[in-house]
Amino acid sequence: MKPGIYKDLSIEKYHSSEGLSKTGLCLLDEAPALYEHYYLGEKRLSKDSPSKRLGKMFHAMMDGSFEDEYAVGPTVRRNTNIWKEFVSENPNKECVQESEVSESRQMVKKIHEFGPTKDLLKDDGLYETSFFWKDPATGLLCKCRPDYISSDYKTVVDFKTARAADPESFRWDAYKYHYYVSSAFTLDGIQSTTGIRPDRYIFLVILNSAPHLVSAYEATPDEIELGQAFIWRGLHTFKACRDSGRWPGFKEEVLPLGLPYRGRGDLEAQRDIERQFSTLVG
Repeated sequence: MKPGIYKDLSIEKYHSSEGLSKTGLCLLDEAPALYEHYYLGEKRLSKDSPSKRLGKMFHAMMDGSFEDEYAVGPTVRRNTNIWKEFVSENPNKECVQESEVSESRQMVKKIHEFGPTKDLLKDDGLYETSFFWKDPATGLLCKCRPDYISSDYKTVVDFKTARAADPESFRWDAYKYHYYVSSAFTLDGIQSTTGIRPDRYIFLVILNSAPHLVSAYEATPDEIELGQAFIWRGLHTFKACRDSGRWPGFKEEVLPLGLPYRGRGDLEAQRDIERQFSTLVG
């Protein structure tokens, strides 16, 4: 792929095309050997699940590609001849049942009823547009595919389905799943291809189960700064591995396990309780 904006590139071609993505950067950060295995060797198998299927269908309804990509079949067990026949009659589409579709439609309805949505999606913006660019420091080809970007390239909206969408839960998920990398990488990509750096990166989050409540969060300078540091490390790691032909795995030594951030807080709270108790009984 050459650097540029591709408005009609299918999601399949996007994923199979050359270029480092946010997902690839996260694998590199975990262990370069994982990136080599999944991207340079065997193709990565995508683990399917009801929540992932629901999220994918929801995205297709939001960007208008549902009718082209999906076929809605009868509500029967998937191991019956009726269902198998329906699938065989629609070889180029993903086959789903009405019960699945109705939930996705309800989610889309809830998104559009959410107050900020009208302003966020108010113009003829671009859905699922692919951006390819060369990183100026390393010369590596990079790519991103924002869910939605306004026609003036000023606002990016990232649709997220989640089991919990309150501020504390989503803040933790955004850190755990590297959403801060997505925001920084997408902003860099759009600026590199258009010359315009978006002013806002919005996460529009909806619960993937009833009552499908919706919330919205804006990436802050702190997340973007952390994301840019992550990206810098990933790009230079990839270049070093590619140039040397060495893709290391995990460290070959016994490491102290320790506690995650939340666990350290729990430990300190427990120590405070013990100190207070000691004072009372002492």
